[in-house]
Amino acid sequence: MKTKIEWAEWLFFSTRERNGILLLFLILLGLLTYNYIDSKKELTVTDPVFEEHRKKVLAWIDEKKNFQEELFTEDITTVESSDNIVLEKTDTGLFRFNPNNLSDSLWTVLGLSQRQLAGIRKFEKKGGEFNIKKDLKKMYSIPENLYSRLEPWIDLPDSLVRKVFYAQNTEIENSKQTEQEKNAIDKIELNNVDSIALQRLPGIGPYFARKIVEYRDRLGGFLSFEQLLEVRKITPELVEKIRPNITITPLVIRPLNLNSSSEKDFLNHPYLSKMQAGSIIAYRDQHGLFTSPDDLKKLVLIDAVTFARLKPYLAI
Repeated sequence: MKTKIEWAEWLFFSTRERNGILLLFLILLGLLTYNYIDSKKELTVTDPVFEEHRKKVLAWIDEKKNFQEELFTEDITTVESSDNIVLEKTDTGLFRFNPNNLSDSLWTVLGLSQRQLAGIRKFEKKGGEFNIKKDLKKMYSIPENLYSRLEPWIDLPDSLVRKVFYAQNTEIENSKQTEQEKNAIDKIELNNVDSIALQRLPGIGPYFARKIVEYRDRLGGFLSFEQLLEVRKITPELVEKIRPNITITPLVIRPLNLNSSSEKDFLNHPYLSKMQAGSIIAYRDQHGLFTSPDDLKKLVLIDAVTFARLKPYLAI
């Protein structure tokens, strides 16, 4: 059996031997590093799959670039679109168009973003249509500067032509309603009407019609003309303008039941805040069912003004 001294002699290297071992190690490390770098370089440069994919991407980019140059740099040409209509193009890239049911690709050519296009599609899905040029201007997704650029190219009349027939069968064209015609509009019951019928009122377009119906549904129904002023952007002048043509029947309002309504129902009502809605649920869970709408007065968060506005809508 070898002693410790014998083992030490086996493991001892002279200075020359240690230098030789170190040099050999450095040579091996250099060879391994070179092979690794060379293999990576070969993969990125000569790999056929990568090269084929790169060529396809570059070809697609060139194709799109050529399409843009052809569309926007020619002085005046004609091209047949995917909608099977002939478009007259100019150096601005615009063309005469009818905004009704125009394809997504043509709206994009006209400069609309995906968000703006989504607003138009939502309007059309609800049955809306463009009858005159300014109908496009009413779209909240179309800014003033974009409309000004598109307006000369809209293939719609500036105003609707109304035809009135008299006893002598004489046809007279009128571009605007007379005051007598406006007064002849059948009165509209505000709590039963839909957004389409609301657009018959003077000064009410798709935007205001939608906002009035949405607020009415949250409220449960209108009790007075003044509540129209609670609708966003509705002015006192507009309310006075449409007031002769509308009626309000308070008997058709939808009540808010204190004992069966959920916290979401309370929160949806425009007269209640999130904290107030939560306090009603908490009171009901702690004290049981309400016996009278006046029980709401016991809640610290329900002030006198809120209770007075809310009381006509409450039910047990």
